[in-house]
Amino acid sequence: MQSRLAVQDVLKKRGVSPAPFQPILVLCDEFGQMLTELIGSTDAADQNAAKEIVRVVVKTMQVGRSVGIHLALISQNAKVESLPGTIAQSAGWRLIAGRPAEGTGDSGMVNRLFPSSMKTAAGELGDTIPGGQAGYALLDWNGGPVVAKTFYGYTPRRGTRVS
Repeated sequence: MQSRLAVQDVLKKRGVSPAPFQPILVLCDEFGQMLTELIGSTDAADQNAAKEIVRVVVKTMQVGRSVGIHLALISQNAKVESLPGTIAQSAGWRLIAGRPAEGTGDSGMVNRLFPSSMKTAAGELGDTIPGGQAGYALLDWNGGPVVAKTFYGYTPRRGTRVS
């Protein structure tokens, strides 16, 4: 990211904007579990590692977008210890697959992931998602919460071209 920022500054001075970077997408699966284990550890090194991970993630979310670096943090829970507020607030996009657990309670997924301006509407929409039914998601789209239905389990037959 630092290299891209330096190159971007040089290119701007030469009149090239935006910089022609290939996008980089970093997927962090089970992020919440990892962070919960590090924070809950009795080892000071683990706890310091958790703080550093949060710092790097927030900085990358805030600055990385400008140079084509994007993070996708994937977690099965959005509890306070697994998703600090600084990360939730820095996220540019949110998606909850399925019916949001714990509704809009203080530690619920909607409350942790959605900004104040969207919490009530997101909670109400999340409650409309059928429990246990695959293929539904609650996401923010164009500045507001939306329920989306996907083609869950769809696989094109062999030889079908997908564009």
